[in-house]
Amino acid sequence: MYTYKAKSISTGKEVQGELAYDGLSCFIIEKWPYGTSTVRVDPNTIEKVEDADS
Repeated sequence: MYTYKAKSISTGKEVQGELAYDGLSCFIIEKWPYGTSTVRVDPNTIEKVEDADS
């Protein structure tokens, strides 16, 4: 299983999670104990990260 990390367009912070694409923008879906959040990211900063438990 892989996750991805990239820089948020709005905050500039690095986020990590599942990668999503809607045809116009790239997003990272972060999973939290209480739900998920979707962050729009800069496609030029996306990196693949291998999960430690895979």
